[in-house]
Amino acid sequence: MAFSRGTQAGFRRRRPRGTLLLCGSLLAVALSCLHLLGTDFVAGFPSPQTARCGLHKVRSLQTSESSSQTLEGIEAEETRIFIRGYDFDTTEAAIREHFAKAGSIVKFKSGGKVKAQLSYSSAAEAKNAESLNGTTIEGSSRPVFVRPFKAKAKISAAIFVGGFATGTAEAALREHFGTAGSIVNFTFLGDRSALVTYSSDEEGKSAVASLQGKSMEGSDRWLDVRVEGDPKVARTIPAKAEVVEKIKKTKKVKERAEVSEKSTKVAVSAIFVGGFASGTAEAALREHFGTAGSVVDFKFLSNNSALVTYSSDEEGKSAVVSFQGKSMKGSNRWLDVRVKGDPKVAALPKENTVAIIGWDRGTTEAAITEHCGKAGSVVAFELFRQKSGALVTFSSSEEAATAVASLNGTTIEGNSRFISVRKDGGSGR
Repeated sequence: MAFSRGTQAGFRRRRPRGTLLLCGSLLAVALSCLHLLGTDFVAGFPSPQTARCGLHKVRSLQTSESSSQTLEGIEAEETRIFIRGYDFDTTEAAIREHFAKAGSIVKFKSGGKVKAQLSYSSAAEAKNAESLNGTTIEGSSRPVFVRPFKAKAKISAAIFVGGFATGTAEAALREHFGTAGSIVNFTFLGDRSALVTYSSDEEGKSAVASLQGKSMEGSDRWLDVRVEGDPKVARTIPAKAEVVEKIKKTKKVKERAEVSEKSTKVAVSAIFVGGFASGTAEAALREHFGTAGSVVDFKFLSNNSALVTYSSDEEGKSAVVSFQGKSMKGSNRWLDVRVKGDPKVAALPKENTVAIIGWDRGTTEAAITEHCGKAGSVVAFELFRQKSGALVTFSSSEEAATAVASLNGTTIEGNSRFISVRKDGGSGR
């Protein structure tokens, strides 16, 4: 039966080329399976034995290709090295130029700011590059660490150390980490980190176990010690809190011991001195207080107070007894002299003080004190009203009352004027 061109075109549209190919592929797979099972009913197909031999050849070829790929992978690893430790701003060109001394670099792969992988054209060149371990790339300030790429898998002998104080000497670090084993290589990675390589994996593991989280002698910084390449160990808060609590307890014990020592032994060689006139020279004060003993230290606390330290407690006690309530030569101010830390000596009652005015100009303090001494014991003397009046303190209120009754209207020896003596009311100063 003949079909028109249009009808034939319609059939072609109904059977696309992809469909025909798919059907052919499925038929070929089905026939192959029948041959493998020993059925040979289609002329021209190979016998079962031939098919099986072909299958074995395919499998052998696949195994051979897999082994070849494995060998190539091992060879590729042997041509690679791992480097780290150079400065952050070191360029790829500078790294390539430095490591090109060992051979031809075919690949560069950056692993971060301070580490990278280099691939050489041969394993021998990669092995030769290991000799550059500990050298410094031009323009960099730190030595670079070099190791075979395959060593990255698990080398417990190479230990990362971090957390020590900036400026810690290499000798001090070698001494500290040398307690875990024999160190064959040491490389600074930064100001506070380094790579320590031991002679064996056992020593490296021992270093991690014994030194992780501990501090070096004379430092309070905890060290981060781990196998190079392992993640950082998280520092637990309870451990930190425990250390802080221990420090607080130690501080409290020390403070209690200091307080106990002070309470059992009170040093009286340091004497507080107050009340002298502002501007009094240190030399004059040393001379005055030096009459009680050997002054080993002198320190001004303010314009009219100082700390005087004697060579012994006995001299300090003598100074307090000799100078408390007395005045310096040429001064009418009473001195407050006491052991450092002791409370200020309470002033005498106001009833013991009288006010005196009216003596001739030029009358000395000694003449006034001597005249007032007829009424009792004078323990203090203070001028006021630009030295035209004075406050005289007696040892008792009875003596003060006697002074008012017996000395008012009298004349001091050598004077032409009589004095006025009355109880001190605090006015008119």
